[in-house]
Amino acid sequence: MELTPDQQQFVESLRSHKRTLHELRMQAQSLPRSLRAGALLHVFVDSNDYGDQQTAGRLLVDLQPTCPHPLEDVLDAIAPTWNVSVEELPFYLSDVFGPKLVADTALTLASRFDESDRRNRALGTVAWWLKRRIQDGG
Repeated sequence: MELTPDQQQFVESLRSHKRTLHELRMQAQSLPRSLRAGALLHVFVDSNDYGDQQTAGRLLVDLQPTCPHPLEDVLDAIAPTWNVSVEELPFYLSDVFGPKLVADTALTLASRFDESDRRNRALGTVAWWLKRRIQDGG
C-alpha cells in the first residue's frame, strides 16, 4: 500500500504521539474520504507497534471509512504484523464487510499457512474476535 504525501503526513502524525485522538480524528477527516482507510490500514501493515495500531483501530471504528481494497488483500497484508490485541481492526472490517464474510475469509487464508506460522494465528484470531458478532447475527 503506497501512500500519498497527505496520507504519509497523517501516518507520521499518528506515530509521533504528539496529537490527541481528537486531533488525529480531525486530521484524518481532512483527508479525502477515499484515502482515509488506506492511511489507517497502512499502520497495521507497516509496523506491529501496539499503540500506533490501537490509535489507528479506534479511528477506523469511529470514522468507518470505505475500504478501498478487497477484504482478502487487507487480511493478507495485515496478517504478518497485526497486533492481535487490537480488536478494533476486526471490528472495523466486520462493520464494512460483515462478520461472517470476514471470519470465513480469514479462516480460509489461515489454512494456507502452517499452524505455527504467525499469519495462521493472526488470521485465526480475526475470526475469534468476531465469533460473538456472528452468534448474535451480526
